[in-house]
Amino acid sequence: MEQDTRIAKPSRFSATPAEIDRYLRQNFAEDTYLRYQRVIGNLAVEEAAKDLRMEHAAGVIGGHPGWLGAADHIDPAKGGGHYPSRLLCSRHAGFGPCPGAPQCTPATEDPS
Repeated sequence: MEQDTRIAKPSRFSATPAEIDRYLRQNFAEDTYLRYQRVIGNLAVEEAAKDLRMEHAAGVIGGHPGWLGAADHIDPAKGGGHYPSRLLCSRHAGFGPCPGAPQCTPATEDPS
């Protein structure tokens, strides 16, 4: 009889980022998981760029026009790119770009 190696769905109230990462890696293809991460990352960067523009308009960060250019440069809504640009992973040192993708995205959890 084959042993079930699937990971249990983490609790939405107490799961750590690493537990969520392991679960999603096992249940989604790498490109789908990257698109999932980009939805969250793009919204965070877009919000940060919006805050930068608002603080510039309020005079909190000074009147240098470079601040607005920087906000436009990073803002995904203005063509600033996707964040993250590479799949992030919790299986290595910290939670950062995955050097092992796609081999790091197993269909089942390895016992090691």
